[in-house]
Amino acid sequence: EQANDGGGEGGEGKSAKAAAAAVAPRRRAPVQWTGVEQGTFVQLLGAHGRDWAAIAAALGSKSEAQVRAYFTTSKARLGLGAVLATYEAAQDEAAQAATAAHA
Repeated sequence: EQANDGGGEGGEGKSAKAAAAAVAPRRRAPVQWTGVEQGTFVQLLGAHGRDWAAIAAALGSKSEAQVRAYFTTSKARLGLGAVLATYEAAQDEAAQAATAAHA
């Protein structure tokens, strides 16, 4: 008799599963946001716009990627598009005022 060389049905199934597991990306558990973090995020979005690094730094408890993902997944539910539009309008107004001051 030969020793098990990995051939046969049992060995192939295990190695195929192991190969699939090694290639498949791991899904991370959703990041939970507290009510305080959610409210602070909305305020910071109004102050920093899409500067995810600044928002993450100010929050201190979330990474830049987590902040960006939260914006994307919560945009419609929390009306974040309107908050961002208000920020962008204020930025445009400030830029026009600066331009007019130099003219």
